[in-house]
Amino acid sequence: MTQAAWAWAMLGALETYSGRLAEAIANYERALRLSPHDPMRFSYYFVIRAARYGNGDHAGALPLLEQGYLEAPGSTRAPRLIMACAAELGLTDRMAEVACVVRSLKPNATAEELVDSAPIRDASYRERLAASFRKAGF
Repeated sequence: MTQAAWAWAMLGALETYSGRLAEAIANYERALRLSPHDPMRFSYYFVIRAARYGNGDHAGALPLLEQGYLEAPGSTRAPRLIMACAAELGLTDRMAEVACVVRSLKPNATAEELVDSAPIRDASYRERLAASFRKAGF
């Protein structure tokens, strides 16, 4: 990762945490353009998709979630957001499949516990995420 890409990525992370999602997406996309072959690009995908989910762009977030999960199959956060997007898009088979993965990682988790482990401060984003987790049976 170049220093410039890292700087834009860190700014994007702060903006996502603070609920400035459009700005976060723009800065992560800039970081990806500056360092397109970075071995940590899955983390860029993660934050872009998290911000898109937070903006209600579930259809735009899901392909990035899936791509990031392919590149980092050990990720524990990607399955949660894949499940949340699938729940919002009515993709019940994919939602159930990924819910099994989430349950294998956190067997007794509730929607609230899953949200509490997310690095997001914005209250409305957190409530939307909890609602998606509830739709998925948590």
